[in-house]
Amino acid sequence: MTTNRVDQIVELLRDRGRIQKNQLIRMIEKKGLMSHQTASNAIDEGVRTHRIIRAEAVKGQQKIVFFTVHADISEDEKYHLDEMEKLLEQFDFRFEFFKDKFPSLSITDKMKGIDRFFLFLQHYYVTIDALWGLFGKTRKWSTLLDEIRSRQTSMNKLMGSGSNLEYGKIGRYVTERKFLYLNEAIELLDKHLNELKK
Repeated sequence: MTTNRVDQIVELLRDRGRIQKNQLIRMIEKKGLMSHQTASNAIDEGVRTHRIIRAEAVKGQQKIVFFTVHADISEDEKYHLDEMEKLLEQFDFRFEFFKDKFPSLSITDKMKGIDRFFLFLQHYYVTIDALWGLFGKTRKWSTLLDEIRSRQTSMNKLMGSGSNLEYGKIGRYVTERKFLYLNEAIELLDKHLNELKK
């Protein structure tokens, strides 16, 4: 019976990175798989039999314990963290160049530049948010989210540094593009779903 419960927990963990015990137990309870105490006992049993890996991370002065079924989780997290930080450095380099050129650009070029940076920020933020949830809400991911928010603030300041007419045109262009991206995404989804129906 205990083995079956461990199996259920292992299946839940396969699609996740690391998760704290209380979060895992809440998830198990929400799915109606077992009670709080039974889940806690099954997790401990999974660790004892080496089917579930107990991992640790430090957040400030606090030690956080996570559970996972992926043996290489720390290496995987480090790879993603490094890649996200490289992308942020690339963004800063390109943004500084764009910011320097901004006053002399035409309104059309300003709109296109702002639009592309906003799109990058949006995808970057969503990706980090997903990785934050996947690997556990530790300070490293939280710091990256805060840093991308600061870039968003810089972008808004730049966008509003021109005349009111420019600000209005850029804002409208970016909004229209966001709707276009959304429509394209919906069309792609519909196409995929129709292909699955065949």
